Amino acid sequence: MRIGEVIVFGTSIQESEGFIRTICEKVEKKDDLLCFGHLSINEQLQLHLYGISQITGLDKIAWNLITPKVLGCIVIFNWYQYAELKQILTLLDNLYERIALPLIIAGNVKDKPYPISEPLFQGGIALNSNEKLIFYRTDDLKSCQNALVSLIDIVSDNAM
Repeated sequence: MRIGEVIVFGTSIQESEGFIRTICEKVEKKDDLLCFGHLSINEQLQLHLYGISQITGLDKIAWNLITPKVLGCIVIFNWYQYAELKQILTLLDNLYERIALPLIIAGNVKDKPYPISEPLFQGGIALNSNEKLIFYRTDDLKSCQNALVSLIDIVSDNAM
């Protein structure tokens, strides 16, 4: 069986954990800084999702050990909270300095309307060939899965 790893960064561990709990049946390990879930795609592929709060200190992560195994990252935040957007922009600057992985930037709209018509962003809004901006709702399995599928699409496109 092949295992793919995905890092889910959030402005808090609760944000990352909420996303992972929606997609995965069970969170295997959790503390105040990290949560872990797995998702069986089929008999040949399993995804491991690692939820990390961006405040854990990116300089303490052994990027050279992690990045060869990671398919990409999903960066999630509350779209309607300007303070969280500022945190994510800082996180993105730090990530760009450290890694060159496929990246999904996912704005959680929670129970509010999508900022633009849903059909316009269904496949994501491309930022560059390695990134997409999407919107999702934490409690909506389909929209969370869309974030993961968008990441896998980028990985697949880069492999060709």
